[in-house]
Amino acid sequence: MRGNTARLAKIIAKTTGSEIAEIIPEKEYPMDIKTLSVLSKQEKENNTRPALKVSPDISGYDEIYLGTPVWWADMPMVVYSFLESQNFEGKTIHPFITHEGMGLSAIDRKIAEITGAKVAPALVMRGTLAQKADEQTQAQVDEWIKQN
Repeated sequence: MRGNTARLAKIIAKTTGSEIAEIIPEKEYPMDIKTLSVLSKQEKENNTRPALKVSPDISGYDEIYLGTPVWWADMPMVVYSFLESQNFEGKTIHPFITHEGMGLSAIDRKIAEITGAKVAPALVMRGTLAQKADEQTQAQVDEWIKQN
């Protein structure tokens, strides 16, 4: 796990006592931000559904904390691959979103449309704050969990 969303996932898991499972694409995304930006834009424009190397089994859970960054005002297309491959009937999804200026980008609505699940209010955090993983980050996580 790497990146802002992964850091936030670790804080949420520790705070809630949840397990962490990662959505892993068959073809790893590049670490170079410029290359990643070009690739992720192409995937979005082509409505690509990247193949998954690892897709967490959610069948034994009623509450799912789902983290995603915002790429090009949307979820990465690999998250669509995951959401479309699972049965979310009777589950509640608690989305947490990291971004650098795009905010929620209606991701909560998109998750609800794709899954048909109940979607709780999202935690929306700037990636720079999630990256710090400090007291302010923890306070926002605590408040979000309390509200949900």
